[in-house]
Amino acid sequence: WVAEQGRGLGCEVETDALGNVLIRKRAAMGREDRPGVCLQGHLDMVCEKNSGTVHDFTKDPIRLVVAGDEVKADGTTLGADNGIGVAAALAVADDDSIRHGPLELVLTVSEEQGLDGAKARLDRLDWWPREIRITGIRLVVTPWLFRLPPWRRYDGFATHRAIFLRRPDASDD
Repeated sequence: WVAEQGRGLGCEVETDALGNVLIRKRAAMGREDRPGVCLQGHLDMVCEKNSGTVHDFTKDPIRLVVAGDEVKADGTTLGADNGIGVAAALAVADDDSIRHGPLELVLTVSEEQGLDGAKARLDRLDWWPREIRITGIRLVVTPWLFRLPPWRRYDGFATHRAIFLRRPDASDD
């Protein structure tokens, strides 16, 4: 579906054997000499359901529940952990009023199982002198960080070399 959207926008689209999708949009007129921009998101989702919930993720829609200003799923994971990133990248590619250099959307799979899609895509690029290593990322439980005003609404935060969690039992999402 995502590849079809890219083609519908008139972009060059590549897919690989893993299911990664690369969408390239030419630079806006007069911006051909500008640096390129890469927007990355992942296409897979966490498919979990509560015990006793009957749901087939391959064909059943997610049943949404709106509670105040929150949107939740009824008996399953919401499955939207990076859907907004993919949607935002496609919206940028669709908006001809944005004056940008070359644009590349790297939409990867298997993020939830170990960043396999992103690693496979990065390993093929010629600007890296050797394979990308995804080992050495630290998982740190720091409840104090999430008591600070800018971080109160989050349960986790990722940086290049560490993932900070509010509590050790944080969700897989």
